[in-house]
Formats: sequence, C-alpha cells, structure tokens
Amino acid sequence: AATKASQWSEKGNIQGIYFLPGLDADPVWGDLEIAGWKKGLNLRLEALFNLVKVLPEKTFIITATRMGGLFGLINPANPMGGVVSGFTKALAREHNEALIKTIDFEENVTPSIIASRLIEETLHDSAVSEVGWEDDLRYTVAVMEQENERETHPLDVSSIFLISGGTAGVVA
Repeated sequence: AATKASQWSEKGNIQGIYFLPGLDADPVWGDLEIAGWKKGLNLRLEALFNLVKVLPEKTFIITATRMGGLFGLINPANPMGGVVSGFTKALAREHNEALIKTIDFEENVTPSIIASRLIEETLHDSAVSEVGWEDDLRYTVAVMEQENERETHPLDVSSIFLISGGTAGVVA
C-alpha cells in the first residue's frame, strides 16, 4: 500500500486515506503465538506507519477500529485496534494542521453504517481526533481542567526510593 500511495502521491492524487485494518477481528487470544502477534501489528501499526511516511503533509487520515464503540473502555473488543487508535491520536497531536481522526465502532455494526459515518466524520467536526459510536450515539473525549489535590514529594540528596522494571535503558 505504501508503494502505491507513494506513486500516487507523486502525481498529486491523494487528498486523504481511510485506513481500515483496525476493523478486522483480533486473532483468538488463547491460541495466539508471537508470530500471530507480530502479524497483527504489521497489518495494523506498521502498515499505517509506512503509509503515513509517504503521504503529503496535509493529507487527511481517518482510521477505524471495532473495539466496542468506546475505545475498549466499556465492553472491550478487539484490543489490537488500540495500536491503530493510539498511533492516530499521536499523529494528530504532531500534525494539528491536518484532519486526522480515529473512529471506533461496535463489533456488530454494518459496513454501510461504517462507510457513512466515516464520510460524516471527514466532513464535520475537525476539532476532535477521537470519536466513538455506540448504540447510534456519538461520543468524543473532552479534557476538563481540574485542581490537582495530590501531594507532591520533593526529592533531595537524602531521598530514598525504589525503581522497578524498565531500567535496561537507564542503567545500561
């Protein structure tokens, strides 16, 4: 896909992409071996990454997943879609001048509804980068400023603390 997109991009023909591998059902988790996991990541994340690298900067990018309509927060399904939505949201933060959105659907929604909602999301509400559809209701994420009531813990030369895990890069 990235090779074709690169060729089309050189001709100036690509205004946007709809990346849909996130709609595919996950493999059966109990039977999943490392090769299956890598294949799932290649189809979902690596393919999207390679495609994005060859697209013009202001190309719109719409990705879709089937994690339940609420990004796996309630009634989660197909968690491998999380690599697609996570990458898309990070990309949207880096390229705020382009329309970049991820849209999550329920598992049983029909292809025609998915298609119409993808078009709707392309045409409207460019301010959001994450949309979920559940029971014909549209959900977005909003950030609210709140007062931080947590206590801070200043560190000085006499402080003692434990570091656990993930330190290979820190101490190597």
